[in-house]
Amino acid sequence: MPEKPGSHSMINSCNARVVSTPFGINGLECYDGNLSVNHPRVLNSATSRNETAVGGALGIRNLCNRNKEEMDFDKPIVLASLHHKGRLVVWDADTMDVLGTCDHSGASVIECVITPTYIYVRVENEGCLEDKEASIFIWHTKSLKLCDRVVAHDGRVTSFAVSDESDACFATAGVDQMVHLWDLAKDHMIPVQKIALKSSVTVSLYYAGKIFASYAGSPMVVWDAVSGKEVFRTKEESGRITLVRWINDPQRVKSKRRVAQDLSIIVGFNDGFIKEWSVHTAHSSSSSSSSSVSLALKWAHKVHRSQIDDICGDDEVVLSCSALDGAFLLLPSTGNAASLFSYGARIGLLDTCSKLAIVGAEDGSVAVFSYAEFYMGRSVPGKLSVFRPHVGSVTGMFLQLQRDQKWDRLMCSSADGKLLFLDYSKSRCGSWIERVKSQTVDFIPRTGGIIVPQKDGKVSIVNRDTLAFSSKQPSLKLSKSVITVRWVDAYNKLLLGYETGEIAVYECRIDNNNIVSFFKLEERGLSPYFVPLIALSEPSSHLAVACFRKETLHEGGFLVIDVEHADITFPLQYLQRSYAIRCSIIPLKDMEDCDYTVILLLRDGSILQYLGDAEERVDAVLTRTISNSQLPNVRSMELTGLSIFPSQYVLSVEQTTTDAPKITLIYAEGPHLKRATFSATAAGSVEVTDFAEKGANASQQTEEKKLGDVVCLTGIFQGDLGLAVVRDSPFVDLVSPGGEYLYRIWYGGDVLNYDMEGRRRRQLSFPFDPAILNEKKSLAMNSSCSACCVSFCAERRYLAIGYRDGTVQLFDTTQHVIFARFMAHTATVTSIWAFPHAMVSFSVDGSCYVGRVTRRVLFG
Repeated sequence: MPEKPGSHSMINSCNARVVSTPFGINGLECYDGNLSVNHPRVLNSATSRNETAVGGALGIRNLCNRNKEEMDFDKPIVLASLHHKGRLVVWDADTMDVLGTCDHSGASVIECVITPTYIYVRVENEGCLEDKEASIFIWHTKSLKLCDRVVAHDGRVTSFAVSDESDACFATAGVDQMVHLWDLAKDHMIPVQKIALKSSVTVSLYYAGKIFASYAGSPMVVWDAVSGKEVFRTKEESGRITLVRWINDPQRVKSKRRVAQDLSIIVGFNDGFIKEWSVHTAHSSSSSSSSSVSLALKWAHKVHRSQIDDICGDDEVVLSCSALDGAFLLLPSTGNAASLFSYGARIGLLDTCSKLAIVGAEDGSVAVFSYAEFYMGRSVPGKLSVFRPHVGSVTGMFLQLQRDQKWDRLMCSSADGKLLFLDYSKSRCGSWIERVKSQTVDFIPRTGGIIVPQKDGKVSIVNRDTLAFSSKQPSLKLSKSVITVRWVDAYNKLLLGYETGEIAVYECRIDNNNIVSFFKLEERGLSPYFVPLIALSEPSSHLAVACFRKETLHEGGFLVIDVEHADITFPLQYLQRSYAIRCSIIPLKDMEDCDYTVILLLRDGSILQYLGDAEERVDAVLTRTISNSQLPNVRSMELTGLSIFPSQYVLSVEQTTTDAPKITLIYAEGPHLKRATFSATAAGSVEVTDFAEKGANASQQTEEKKLGDVVCLTGIFQGDLGLAVVRDSPFVDLVSPGGEYLYRIWYGGDVLNYDMEGRRRRQLSFPFDPAILNEKKSLAMNSSCSACCVSFCAERRYLAIGYRDGTVQLFDTTQHVIFARFMAHTATVTSIWAFPHAMVSFSVDGSCYVGRVTRRVLFG
């Protein structure tokens, strides 16, 4: 079918965040400080420019308020997730921070209604000793403290409804075949009305002082809430009602000060029928208690073969879902129904502004369909996007539109205990940093600030909370631009490399307010060279090595720095016809002829080792060549758009009691990983083996050749994870320290466990455009989904992955899941840093993005 222009990009371009909990989620509820109704919503075009459209399913509300002259858009939106094991978690839907938790001591939270005053909660027993099913829990909305527990029935409460006129009035139905009406302003212990029946009853609505309910033999009965008398009963015979929803009304329905009002409800039955009744309410001039209510059947259609679990609609279409036979889109005017899902679906949303239907399925997938052509009678609904963010079934969804009716955000919950936040505005949990000079940043652990050099010569600090330059922290103002920064936390020193060729050492002082002051200690000119790279010694940081090069010619060298004493007067060490792109310096103790060794990865792919003596200040001596040049391979990879090739090596040092330390170097030669082991001194030779020769099976070795050259390596060395291997492909492999392949991270968001390879499982994914998987890298380098750089944060235990199309994903190395995804750039990510509170990425076009790293596991 014809598709809307740009529809794929709108639906698939978003930032994502996943929060995991150990408790399954039964549904979602939303509240903006004014309105809340326990029904799913249909998103319609706003009638005023000051209104936004918001909707959801299983208790998600529209947040518009036409009764207000002005809207407060700065007001936080509160999201509540209903969990097993008694948890009701309240979120700030904008910042995605947890505001509080309401604990029901092990009983599963089934239903929730939020009003400006109270949070009403219905639970079911789930292994707890105390019987709570007969009660309605009432919490204060603002303080999240328990206000009351109303024992409503002799047995389990099956349903309840809150009045649209008063937060203190609600109705309950129970297994005792009773309907009780409550008014908290009068009594918390005894209901104001009791209605006895002869069969199980379900309370659906509490509207205009009337109670809408249904029971065996009576599809719909309406009682007056004051007198308890029956005022209306439908005559149609049908199956049992499972759902009652308002149609074509995204507001909370209010009846006060209305003389007459005609609305409609759509009703789902357990036999698969859907019916629409018009609801006419007439009020007398004296009081609402004397109002009359009548219902008239407008249409009825058989859509499903079994019970309907969710339903919503407007004047044009009706979307219905069933856990047994899937989701259908119905045209009530013609009775034509189109199948959207052929298997179980529990949740549905309608975005009538863009003629889109969103369905959450039992297998954890979310699908978006366009029904514009279907409504016109010319085609069937077209599938725009399908992604599977969950393992368990989708149990709740929440969608908000921007003022121009474009998608702002989509949230969905799952029975597997995870919440997914999709930000289509890309304005939350991340920000762009302007006027950045070079692709180098660093982190101050004590303050949490990120050091960023700017184009005007300033060195500024990005605040960890606001993700913007700190207003309280004065910038270090310089007369020349900085291209390299390196923070030395052990000595509170800052090493800077200037664009004009100087290198400088600053001392830093941090006061009680975490304000950093900078004082220059030393500066040295290296012109015509400049310093693009500075590395600190491992494991201590009292030494550093700075690599310098010329702008145009392939000439360079390195300089050793005594960080502890701010000494940068060591002799320059020159390299012949090349320069270093990676470096390491390792201090050596109790050695006669040397006290440090330097490892250099040159631009042509060769790896060299130098030995030097910092005490004697003599020139370092080239000791050995660990890996030979790969210049032809380097040039061929540069033609594909990679400016960071060859890949980094991973270095580890093993201290010995008698001899010199033993150095292990893991590096790549084409598609293969190599392990080089040698002495830190000149003694002995280099032992080179295949890194994956132990524990690697034949299929893994074949996979290495098929995927191509390694473009990036980074060490992890936590738990069973050794390092991350990035090839020019959509996959990132995690390998054990012994060389065994453990996990594979896919661009789409799925993570494969090699031990479970071949077993049937659900493949997870985030929204993305599948067309990029078929792009040729040579023709569309910046549209490729291949990974190109990684960075690991040991403190927060996550891996940041950058891709050629500008996407960044964050992988939890303990839970082994993708927990965040940023559509940060429109060009290849060339460098990335993983810090405890933020991720910083740069692209080939010079843009800089800072993404917040938030808490991704609750109660764990």
